[in-house]
Amino acid sequence: STRWSLSYDPASGGLRVRAMAPGIAASFSEGDHLVEVDGIRVDTNAMVAASLLWGAPGSRVTLRVAHPSPDARAATLLSATLVRHATDLDSNALTTAGAKTCGVGVVLVLHPPSGCFSVKRTIADGPAHRAGLLQGDILTRIGAQPLTNFPKERLPSLLLGPEGSSVRIAYLRDGQSYPAEVDVVRSVDAAKAQVSIRPARVVLHLSEAAVRRAALTPAQLASSLRAEAVDALATRPRRIRVAHVRPDCLRAEVHILPDFDSIDPRPVTALAAQLIAQARDPHSALRARPTGALVED
Repeated sequence: STRWSLSYDPASGGLRVRAMAPGIAASFSEGDHLVEVDGIRVDTNAMVAASLLWGAPGSRVTLRVAHPSPDARAATLLSATLVRHATDLDSNALTTAGAKTCGVGVVLVLHPPSGCFSVKRTIADGPAHRAGLLQGDILTRIGAQPLTNFPKERLPSLLLGPEGSSVRIAYLRDGQSYPAEVDVVRSVDAAKAQVSIRPARVVLHLSEAAVRRAALTPAQLASSLRAEAVDALATRPRRIRVAHVRPDCLRAEVHILPDFDSIDPRPVTALAAQLIAQARDPHSALRARPTGALVED
């Protein structure tokens, strides 16, 4: 928690500042549109934004918002770094007009032949599952929005909505020529759903002697360590970020992000465990690499 409140904006699919707690040293205002979290664009994807906002108490998060101009000119971009504080998970962290924001419990992937999206999986006994959607179904329309060539990052703007509301989904199955339609009730808490997909953080300890011999700047060390971690874990580059590299303190933080495209289905916890195991094993794929060799048990 960063002691502020965000609301879901159905028009953009992103988040807007709803309220700021007293004493926060940030010049954000109610209505500002959240644009970036730690350098990652989130302005049209509330699900990605929420997963990046949560983190360990005491850790820092850098935010950028777009502050609307009163005379309708281009918005002003404002940035601030906030410290996360310990708190219970607020299940109403994402809200729409005061109601809890919920989804339908479905994971979609691009279906290139149609330009639409197919069902990769549904949450067991979730609303999409209960409505009869199956893996492989091709969704052609959500609500009134056709999905042909629709940007994937804007899907949350169609699927998320107030708890108890419904959305009509049109889909094709097994080569059907005409889509079937089903009404799905939103009941999967969008805020709580982030707990299972929020980033993981692994602190790697560095050998003082090896760091001295390498003579790398913090930026060089971060870039090289990130590339080697991606290779050692056999994952996508966008899933790994290296932050807070401190050669003087002999530590580096590796952040492992969820894969919202489902190309690498492994959860962040599995990748974090694998990274920790490789950091402890002097014969691992990570520590066999030039920068990885700087890591010690």
